[in-house]
Amino acid sequence: LLLLFKSICPVFGHGQLESPRSRNWYAHQKGTEGSTAGVPPKEYCPHCLNFNNAGIPGVCGANNGHDYNEWLDSQGTRMPWESQATYLR
Repeated sequence: LLLLFKSICPVFGHGQLESPRSRNWYAHQKGTEGSTAGVPPKEYCPHCLNFNNAGIPGVCGANNGHDYNEWLDSQGTRMPWESQATYLR
């Protein structure tokens, strides 16, 4: 029985949507620390998207001052829609 418990791997409770890329994962991969038109601010905690712009816990949409419900680039301009994947049957 002890050997059975020894083979159990630890798990972590944070996660993020990587495929198709969510807005926060896109900002993690493609974001900038500077100010560039059409490029979102860099996201350093893509798995921390756990409240919304009203501050309600458990409702996703905002993180670290980045509100992904308002998809803005690093200059404060609305980001264009860019599909991250297309699924066919």
